[in-house]
Amino acid sequence: MAPFSKQEFKDAIAKCSSLSTPGPDHISWRHLKSLITNKRCLQKIVQIANACIKLEFWPSHFKLSISQKVTYLFCDELNIDSRAYKQS
Repeated sequence: MAPFSKQEFKDAIAKCSSLSTPGPDHISWRHLKSLITNKRCLQKIVQIANACIKLEFWPSHFKLSISQKVTYLFCDELNIDSRAYKQS
């Protein structure tokens, strides 16, 4: 796999929602987008990503995510079909 360029990394991060909640590391996409506006931070983050590719190693905490079930109490008011959110 070819290494990331800074522009490729910025383009990929730009596609991520700034509204999503952070993972176990407490870093949200919004925070990452803010960090990479600094050229030195962008360079270091891309170096870390490229080192992972070169070594073919992704630290386990890079792979973690947290999913949480959301219960919709006001589905009627929001025009949401509540059946889509109930366990069967």
